[in-house]
Amino acid sequence: MKDRILFSFLTGLFGFGAPIVLYFSYFGFILAFKKKPTQKTIKVANYLAGIVIIGVFVSLFFSFYIKFDLTSKSYTECHKSSIFAPTEYVISKDMCK
Repeated sequence: MKDRILFSFLTGLFGFGAPIVLYFSYFGFILAFKKKPTQKTIKVANYLAGIVIIGVFVSLFFSFYIKFDLTSKSYTECHKSSIFAPTEYVISKDMCK
């Protein structure tokens, strides 16, 4: 494995959150022309919301698994500059910036 590994929880979350963003843009176009949602659009919204909810849980689980796995392999977690910065794992604490 590499000496320095970067992992971001937000990357997985954006991947699972993309369907709901696409839905809301589609829903905005439908409402602009028809003025009321159809049964089909509401059904699609429920499926996409389910994908997002499952995606959040999968991303959280995967994030905790990555942290546990890398720390068990003697990697050290560096301090993050912000909450949105990716988590950096290094072999020794001296490699942290």
